[in-house]
Amino acid sequence: MSALFIILGFVIFYGKGDFLISGYNTASAEKKARVIIERLRLLVAIVLWSMSLLIALMPIYEGNESAEYIAIGCFCVIMVVYVVLARTWAMRK
Repeated sequence: MSALFIILGFVIFYGKGDFLISGYNTASAEKKARVIIERLRLLVAIVLWSMSLLIALMPIYEGNESAEYIAIGCFCVIMVVYVVLARTWAMRK
């Protein structure tokens, strides 16, 4: 699963997977024009790579309750940062 996320991250980063970005693929042409797609691609790729790292580290924190909480916290922080940056940094004014 981790390798799949890494591959998907590169596919999106290099512009071959824009149709995989949820919300962007169904947006109208005028809404797509408001998005700086290069920045959105970078954000989505970073999120996918971060998730692949968390998945790859699963055997380390499996069974360790405090490590599981740390992983869940990292996931939540990554998602909040992604949403904020996708709505600000990746949008045209």
